[in-house]
Amino acid sequence: MILINRMFTFKIPKTKIELNYVLVFVLIIFILYGNASTFFVCFLFVFLHELSHYFTALLLGCEIERMELNLWGGVLHLKNYVIKPSHEMLILIAGPSSNLLFALIFNILPKYTQTNFIKEIILFNAVLGLFNLMPIVPLDGGKIIRLYLTYFLGYGKAIKITLFFSKIFSIFLLISGIYLLQYDILNMVICFVALNIYISSKRESNFVLYKIMRYMDIIDRQMLSNRIVVYKSNKKIKHALDSFIPSKKRIFTIVNDKGKYRGQLSESDLLNGILKYGIYSDFKKILELKKSNKKEL
Repeated sequence: MILINRMFTFKIPKTKIELNYVLVFVLIIFILYGNASTFFVCFLFVFLHELSHYFTALLLGCEIERMELNLWGGVLHLKNYVIKPSHEMLILIAGPSSNLLFALIFNILPKYTQTNFIKEIILFNAVLGLFNLMPIVPLDGGKIIRLYLTYFLGYGKAIKITLFFSKIFSIFLLISGIYLLQYDILNMVICFVALNIYISSKRESNFVLYKIMRYMDIIDRQMLSNRIVVYKSNKKIKHALDSFIPSKKRIFTIVNDKGKYRGQLSESDLLNGILKYGIYSDFKKILELKKSNKKEL
């Protein structure tokens, strides 16, 4: 399980590229079974898939920290942690679109060039493009669905829903891969893809709170228009985290059970409260903390 997330690292100008150790292991298997050329062709289009994300992000003014390549595609890590939703959507769509475009280009080649090798390229790109559009995190489709759900349910709830279904899907994919081994040993690649997806989902779920808090910290320092939200003083902070929407700055108006105004909190006040009391404390405690901090000043 640890091997799945270990990385080889090398650099291109201004960007670090990370490769799973498991890619080398899969290459060895393909070489042993006389299919090394198939592996390299597939890996080429996986790399081109990720380059499509990369260049789209650059065109939209994003800074790329590193690129992580996996069996199913990869993950682009941006230095611009909070970007416009429309820009994020374009970056996500770019990868699968490139694969479907490659499949179309090779498919319209003259008939006399349609060898088995070309047909395999068409099939692989079609499968890679459509697979990445599935609503499963960390695939592009899962991130698109999460982006969509965020604006109805909030970031916390959206990521929990998509991660839950991702884990279920990865278990189903693993079982399918094990079953298909009886027909072709190379189907173990399906098992590795399933493990990659499961571990990536689990790793992301462990950092949900960290990601939300980092988003909140960045947004609180940006010049955005304020959005007023109202919470009762006995409500848990966790509710505010679950309903958080990236790129929207909130001012929390706190009232008591009778609707009487008790005070206001910023995203920064909320972060201070989380660090001191945890996510299951109520807004009343955060207001008291804010007042005590003001007295000390």
